[in-house]
Amino acid sequence: MFQKEFNDSGDFNAWHMCKKWLKEHGYSCGSTSCRAPGVGVLKGDYCIAKMHNLTRDEIKQLDGLVTGNFREGPVTLTLKAEPELVGHNAPALRPKINNGVLKRWNAQRGQRNGRGGRYKRFPSRQNLENWVVGRIIDEINYEDGRNGN
Repeated sequence: MFQKEFNDSGDFNAWHMCKKWLKEHGYSCGSTSCRAPGVGVLKGDYCIAKMHNLTRDEIKQLDGLVTGNFREGPVTLTLKAEPELVGHNAPALRPKINNGVLKRWNAQRGQRNGRGGRYKRFPSRQNLENWVVGRIIDEINYEDGRNGN
């Protein structure tokens, strides 16, 4: 488990610094909500709903959570695992596709279901095939890089 606290003072400064850190390390975060504490965090480029719109299964799939006083600070980032290296030396694997939260390009904006969340549209067969091929190639390259080949 990894924890980092952001103590910047001023309106939303700690929250903005946390979002900046997350973006620099390849994470996406959801929006704040007065109806549910915390903000969800996932590794990769995702569109994450507010916490009160996520199911228990979707919350379990999150890579982390941001809690605290978002307006005045401090906010605490808690990740399930240590963040990986980001940059030229770190290989970037494609995120895993699951039912809980879909990639940003799969989210339909503007339409709502009965719970107030966004409809989830699954990727087309062609997009899934392209993703699987790309993920396999990325994993092979990642393994080759770790083995020094």
